[in-house]
Amino acid sequence: EEECESWIQERERYEADEMTGILNVEQVPIISGAGEAVLYEITMKQDKNYQIEIEMQSALSELAQLPVSVYIDNLYRTTISFRGTQGRIVCATEMVGPIVGKTHFLKLCFGTDGMELTKIRLIPIGEIEKV
Repeated sequence: EEECESWIQERERYEADEMTGILNVEQVPIISGAGEAVLYEITMKQDKNYQIEIEMQSALSELAQLPVSVYIDNLYRTTISFRGTQGRIVCATEMVGPIVGKTHFLKLCFGTDGMELTKIRLIPIGEIEKV
């Protein structure tokens, strides 16, 4: 697990849509810095499995590796690895698993400089399996 050294901005609060359950982070764009992080207080409307969708661009070449680690309530969920896009906008989606309850914290940690995030969404994708 990676630790973030500094915060890009103060914590923002976002609520998922009542009907769709989708949570849109509106405080974008975010310009990444190596070892930096953003933290959001999020209010979810549905106990479901979720995926995260991140849209980004970078002026760096395709050889550049640009990881973003995703934490929910300080628990590591996934890492999305982008490559430099030479200015093109690209989108990636990864599973983050179940989110149960209303209030949580979404933290994104950046492994390197040079990324501009243009969209962040948490999307409900299915019921949580009962064991």
